[in-house]
Formats: sequence, C-alpha cells, structure tokens
Amino acid sequence: MKKSMIAATVVATAFAASANAGWFVISSASASGTTTGTLPGAGAQLIAGATTVSQPGSNALQTLSAPDWTSVSGAIGLSSLASDTIHYFGMENSANGPAFFGFAFKASVGVGLNVNLNNQAGAPIGSGVLVGDGDGVTSYGSYSTVSGQFSSSAPVVVSGGDTLVVLFANLSAGSAVSGSISLDSGLASMGINYLSFDGANYVSIGGVTGATASQLNIATYAVPVPAPALLAGAGLVGAA
Repeated sequence: MKKSMIAATVVATAFAASANAGWFVISSASASGTTTGTLPGAGAQLIAGATTVSQPGSNALQTLSAPDWTSVSGAIGLSSLASDTIHYFGMENSANGPAFFGFAFKASVGVGLNVNLNNQAGAPIGSGVLVGDGDGVTSYGSYSTVSGQFSSSAPVVVSGGDTLVVLFANLSAGSAVSGSISLDSGLASMGINYLSFDGANYVSIGGVTGATASQLNIATYAVPVPAPALLAGAGLVGAA
C-alpha cells in the first residue's frame, strides 16, 4: 500500500511537471541610471504564457498581424501595464515550443529607443522577428539574417500613445536572446519590468524605475521534462 502511494505521488508529480509551461531563465539583468527597485536575480524564471501568435517566415522581419496583436496584447494585459516602461515577457505555442521572447514598450510621449537584441547559442538564425505597434507600422529597425540580430541603425521612435512590441519567434529549447535597450530622446528615464505567467495572468517578478538603459543577459528557453523521463530519472518506472 505504501509503495503504491509513493508511486502514485511520483506519477502525479511528474504529470504536473510535464503539463507546466516552458520558461525563460534570466542569466542576469542590469540597468543604467539612478534606479529604484530590484531586477530579477540570476536564474530567475519567466514562465511563458500560451499564445496563438503565428510564426514569421525564415530570416524574416514581419509585422504583427491584427489577430496576432490582439492575442499578444490581451495575453499580457497590455492595457493595464505601466507606460514608459520596458516589459519583458515570454510566450509559447505549446509546452515544448516554439516559443517567443521579447518586450513591449508603451509610450506616453514620443520616445526614441536604441534597440539591439540578438539570438544567442542554440537559437536558429532563421527564427525571424515579429514587430508592431498596433497600427501596422513596419519601420522599426532591421533584422540581420547573418547574425540573428534585431537592431535600430537610428533610434526607434515610438509615438505617444503607441506601444512597440518586438518578439523573437520560433525559439526551441536551449535557444537564447540577449541585448540592450536604451533611451535616446523624449524621456529622462524609464522603467524596466519582467513579467512571468502565474497560470492566469502575467505578473511582475521584478523591476526598476529611473533607468536610462536596460541590459538583458541572457534569456534562455527551457521546457518541462516529460513525465517518463522524470520517472526513469527517479528509478521508479518499474516500481510504479
């Protein structure tokens, strides 16, 4: 009886783990400026919420379609997020990917941003980037098919009342994104916020105000270990 209960507990635990969403592990996060608050520490996990966002073409910089914009903004609760703040978040089409990682920036006034985000080790260069502001604007930087880099050769200007969303797409387990975003004009300082999905909503797990730049190093996509692998690792497949 006791063995059966132990085995049942292990099975239940493994099943629960396999059903969990994937997540992005933040190696480190820092900010420039006179900041107030606390950013997530090394190893912090940003749980990825489910999405129905479409994949861009290989090596493509693609505008978020109207349905995709609605899906993303509704999922992250865009209407209630603070303005003049970089909100980092992750999404995925299933618990095993493909996944998306990026940020949203709501501008209360016209803001110039210097943006430089890169695919890191393990990320397919052909993943592509989705970008938009809800108005169908496409002139927000460029994507390098050689380096897997999304950047702005000139400051990206986000009009007052608009929201810039940038998502690296088609990320598989082990893929990673890093980079930096800094203010160029329009504001003396901005906020930085990291969002994680709690099973119902995206909630903040750390952030600061008073920043002039945000450095992200590195967000690595991880997926749950399947239940059979967990049981095998515990040496309990036969016992169960």
